Amino acid sequence: MIPLKSEAKNSSKEEKLIALSTKSLAKATKEGKTYDFPKGTDWDPEIDRITEEFYKKLNAHVHLKNGAKGKGKIIISYKNREDLERILSRIQD
Repeated sequence: MIPLKSEAKNSSKEEKLIALSTKSLAKATKEGKTYDFPKGTDWDPEIDRITEEFYKKLNAHVHLKNGAKGKGKIIISYKNREDLERILSRIQD
């Protein structure tokens, strides 16, 4: 499971709301409830799965941002130069 950024000292209010929404959705899913997402939402469970796989491989926070026409960005957070080198090493494996 990916650690929630809301646990970090510098978390934004938006990140905390996202974390709470995700927890609520996970709880509802376990209880067999369904949720109809509003039209226009860009949430994609496949992106969440891929994000978790990146986290497992890199042991670093990863954010996938969807763009137009299937394009997007991968944002990998690191704490310091040593952490960046560790992540690079894992990518090269």
